[in-house]
Amino acid sequence: MKKNILTLLLVSLYSICTSQVNTPVTVVSGLPDQIYAFDIHGNYIYYTKIAGANKHVGRVNYVLPNSTNEVLINNNFPIGLTIHNNVLYYGELYPARISKIDLTQNPIVSTPLPVTFTSDFPWGIKVFENELHFSESTSNLKKVPLNNLAQSPIIISQFPHQYDFIKEGSFYYSTSFDDDQVNNIFKFNFSNSASPVFVNVAQIFEPTSIAIIDNQLFVGTNDNKIYKINLLQPNATPVLFYEVTDETSILEKILAFNNELYFSYNQGTATSQTFEGKIMKFGQSQLSNEDFFAENIKVFPNPASNGLSVATNDKIEKIDFYDILGKKVAVARIDEKSFDTSTLSKGVYWITMQMENNRMSTVKFLKD
Repeated sequence: MKKNILTLLLVSLYSICTSQVNTPVTVVSGLPDQIYAFDIHGNYIYYTKIAGANKHVGRVNYVLPNSTNEVLINNNFPIGLTIHNNVLYYGELYPARISKIDLTQNPIVSTPLPVTFTSDFPWGIKVFENELHFSESTSNLKKVPLNNLAQSPIIISQFPHQYDFIKEGSFYYSTSFDDDQVNNIFKFNFSNSASPVFVNVAQIFEPTSIAIIDNQLFVGTNDNKIYKINLLQPNATPVLFYEVTDETSILEKILAFNNELYFSYNQGTATSQTFEGKIMKFGQSQLSNEDFFAENIKVFPNPASNGLSVATNDKIEKIDFYDILGKKVAVARIDEKSFDTSTLSKGVYWITMQMENNRMSTVKFLKD
């Protein structure tokens, strides 16, 4: 019992220290309050103002100091937003539709896309491999080719409230929450659409946005927190990376750009009841973690067929092999730093090693 209490105290202390050390810097301020989704293109940050008066799609030059925001499209309820090949795509609540803006045209006009909706809203919008992906407010993540937007969308996954998603290789990561009942980060491979394999990466309270930087999954939540998960460590525990402690302010969406983590932030002042929108960021030095990387460890040959060796000056106390889905696989040990990989199927694997100095390292190898 005492050991469990001590563990909880240590975890809480680590989380508090982490959230205090990771202090973001302001990229732009003075934006309208209640900004939500955003994307970065050229010298501009494009954003949606989702609620309050004067809802709109706007932009601000974040390179020039003291730049003011510019309203591009006045809209009833703009929500998700993404930019691809000089085209801005954004979702609307009323009516439920996706529209686009050609950023090379002057004047700027908005054109609805021929993608139909019923009772759901296109909450999240992203483009991967020339396909427009969007998550609907109730349960669906769908996609449609950009060169045939009138085609019936393909359903990728179905589970509650997929507010955000991301594609990494053949894998999708998606948030899911339904009040206090379902709070998950799912990972799934859609290369076999008839039978996708779903993995519950983590359970986090009301996850609303995700981003990946250097094999770290960052998760923004509805209660003003950002967590990070080491994707190279199977069954890794989410670590609190940052928390907004000001009760009058709200953290909205997170975004990975140039290996830095950005987030939209609506800051309030309780005394004056005034609010402003900001875009904040964490630099690369704040996002890196030496425990996630194995800079002094090499595996060879890589790709490996029948045998694999590990080159390190440290003594290996424990070693485990995992497949791409995070399942531990059996590998016979030949000697301290050599292993028989002949029984493994072709594919990508992760090796986690605990050294004699208690340092944990993870490396990747390919079985051919």
